[in-house]
Amino acid sequence: MEEIYRSQFRLPYALYEQLKASADKNHRSVNAELVARLEEIFSEHPSEDRQPAQSTTRISKEKLLQSLEQDRPATKKDLNEAVMEAMLTVMSALKDGPPGSADPAKGPRPRKKFPKE
Repeated sequence: MEEIYRSQFRLPYALYEQLKASADKNHRSVNAELVARLEEIFSEHPSEDRQPAQSTTRISKEKLLQSLEQDRPATKKDLNEAVMEAMLTVMSALKDGPPGSADPAKGPRPRKKFPKE
């Protein structure tokens, strides 16, 4: 049986609604839809061809001002696509756990059991 890594993600509710609608359309659970989408993306772009993900440490004021000068404002769909792309970038960078961790997360240690009296 394939080993499963359990995790929790926080995402905007609007993005969750889109994912849920897509899962309903494909007759899958939300989790199965998310896994299928990620597998599809990674099969299209092999990881060896990908450049290492760069984390954003600062925001360019010029880029922000350019976005204000555009003819049309950003739509909810544009924002959702940007968020999904950012999430996928982060997930691909962290697929083996946090940077610098050699061992995968094993969860909390079990509690010490005391004898009943």
